[in-house]
Amino acid sequence: MTTVDSPSDANAAAAAAALAAAHAALRRGDAPAACLHLQPLFDAGQAFDDPQQACAAAIELGLARALTGEPVAAMRHLVRAQADARQLAERTLQARAELALAALDQAVGDMAGAVRRLHTLAQQVEPLDDDVLTAEVQHQLGMALARLDRNDEAERCLQLAAARRQNGDAALLGMTLNSLGVLYAAKRAGRNRTEGG
Repeated sequence: MTTVDSPSDANAAAAAAALAAAHAALRRGDAPAACLHLQPLFDAGQAFDDPQQACAAAIELGLARALTGEPVAAMRHLVRAQADARQLAERTLQARAELALAALDQAVGDMAGAVRRLHTLAQQVEPLDDDVLTAEVQHQLGMALARLDRNDEAERCLQLAAARRQNGDAALLGMTLNSLGVLYAAKRAGRNRTEGG
């Protein structure tokens, strides 16, 4: 006897696959592809069976929209995700929504706002004991600080991010180490300009 998956099971599987594909696209820096994976689910009004999955999808789509220069759409998805994460009392999803909002702040040029948001978030994620999340927050904070020429603070954040990523994802560690290298080069160039006159 064979079992037939219900339409709900098929929808859940499709939603999970779309979310995984969007997450992978964002990790490789392809925000437009992430939008292509997730937007049809939202356009069709497809309900996610799992409210945490729905919240995660809204965060991913909001982040992707922020990175593709669509701040209004990004804000719409991220505000929804924030409210859903609060209602679920899911602190990791709340933190991920805040992290995406910080990316939106940066995308619209509000580096000072991003730094404020990320400083607060860094304090909130520390007790979660989630090295990946802590590293992501510290990396984004370091990059925002560097854009404000607060290079010593940026360096400390990026070093902390690298330390938290050493036992994790090699690609994310490489990204953080690359950011540190760029920061060191900028600091050296600044010193050379100062010394050179």
